[in-house]
Amino acid sequence: MVAGVIMNNNEMKVEFLSKSVNEGFARAVVSSFVSQLDPKYKGYRVSGSSFANKGCGPAVAAMTARALGKNLSVGSAVSASSGYQTNNGVTIDYFQNALGRQGIDTQVIAGGGAGDIYNSIARGNKVVLLGRDPYN
Repeated sequence: MVAGVIMNNNEMKVEFLSKSVNEGFARAVVSSFVSQLDPKYKGYRVSGSSFANKGCGPAVAAMTARALGKNLSVGSAVSASSGYQTNNGVTIDYFQNALGRQGIDTQVIAGGGAGDIYNSIARGNKVVLLGRDPYN
């Protein structure tokens, strides 16, 4: 579905094949995107660090909620993370709390493999992948 993603200088260009089936997805992605590097979020702190450095969890929660038609601001997502912050960011149960308050049911597949993720998608569930990668 995605033909290309280019990221540079806090800008992202996403290209999709010009098919009507991609239109709704493209609109949701563009309208819900949160950049941790956006200067308007520089005052937010997560786990004793800047939003740019450790705000991934609240950014993902805000983007997920927005993509599903809910109104979760970045500020509210950061506030909801206060009891879930660790030295590395936020704990996984933060998402159940922050998204649950928005009426979004969440399930954590901890330690699951690609098959678990595939089966969840095949059942029609939305999936957010979280992980730690030294190259991103």
